[in-house]
Amino acid sequence: MRYDRAALQAVREQLRRAAEAADRGDYRAAHQALQQARAEVDRAWWLMGRQMYEDDGLVWEAIGRQLSRPGQRISWQAVRKRYQRLEKRFQQDESPPAG
Repeated sequence: MRYDRAALQAVREQLRRAAEAADRGDYRAAHQALQQARAEVDRAWWLMGRQMYEDDGLVWEAIGRQLSRPGQRISWQAVRKRYQRLEKRFQQDESPPAG
């Protein structure tokens, strides 16, 4: 499984919708679009983490280093915790329907 670029495109689309709604003064629609964008960002992050861990074979320490910025280290524990939380949320979306 390779990283899903469509997830990032979905984020961009939701942000565009939020901006258009805010420009119209429709703040409720802007808020809803921003909430959806946040959900899409979480899904994109989860897919990236899954690719790094499962497909690329990186350990959590290496993933934490990859995602850190100079001067702002991200602990591998925080990365793993976020991944596991998002996995619970999104894994059920990807499982095939029972039946």
